[in-house]
Amino acid sequence: YERFYKASITCSRAATTYGCFRNHHQLELVMKLYTRSLHDQMMEAAADAPPGTVRTPLAVADALGYGLQLAKALEQLHGVGIKIGDVKPANLLLDENDQLVIADFGISEVVTSTVTSAQSGRKGTPAYTAPEQFDTDIGAVGCKSDIWAWGCIMYEMLAGQPPWFKQGEMKIMTQITQKKNHPKIPSAVMDVLDPQIRAIIDQSFAFNPDDRP
Repeated sequence: YERFYKASITCSRAATTYGCFRNHHQLELVMKLYTRSLHDQMMEAAADAPPGTVRTPLAVADALGYGLQLAKALEQLHGVGIKIGDVKPANLLLDENDQLVIADFGISEVVTSTVTSAQSGRKGTPAYTAPEQFDTDIGAVGCKSDIWAWGCIMYEMLAGQPPWFKQGEMKIMTQITQKKNHPKIPSAVMDVLDPQIRAIIDQSFAFNPDDRP
C-alpha cells in the first residue's frame, strides 16, 4: 500500500488512491473510479478495422498525445524511484478529461542502485517485456525496462495491433533475446513523424537498456 500511496500523492500521473482495507487475507485498495483505459480507447476502432487487421491505428496526433502523457507519467514515477515492470494499455487509465494515469502497481518495485537477478526475474506481460526482463545477463531490470514498454505501446497505437500479435511467450523471447528483434512501426507511419520522435521511438528499443532514453 505504501508504494501506491507514495505514487498517488507525489505523481499527478499515477491513479488516485484514497486508502486501503484488509478483506480477509487480501489487501484491497480504494481508488478513484476510471471508466476506461487506453486499451478500451484503441478497441473502440476495432469494429471499423479493415479485413485482415486487428483494429485501425489511432490517429497519429492522438497516439503522440497519449505517448507524451505516458512519457511524463514514467518520468514522474521513475523520479521517485518506482519502476512499473508491466506497462501496457490495460494498465493506463483515462480520466474524464482524457488524461492518462498509470494504475496497477502490483509488480512495481522501488528501484535501488543494484538490482539482483533474484529481485528482477521476468515479470509482466510478454508482449511488452524488455530483453533484460527475459534474461538478466543482458542488463539490469530497472526504469529503462519501462521505456521499452513505452515503445511497444507506441507501436500498438500507430500500427493498429498489439506487439508480437498471436505469438507465444517462448517465440517472443527468442525474437527479442536471440534474434534481437523488436516491434517495427510501418514505414509509411514512421515517415510522417518528426525525425526527433522517430529517433526516440527507435532508441526506446535499444537492446542494451543503458542506450534507451
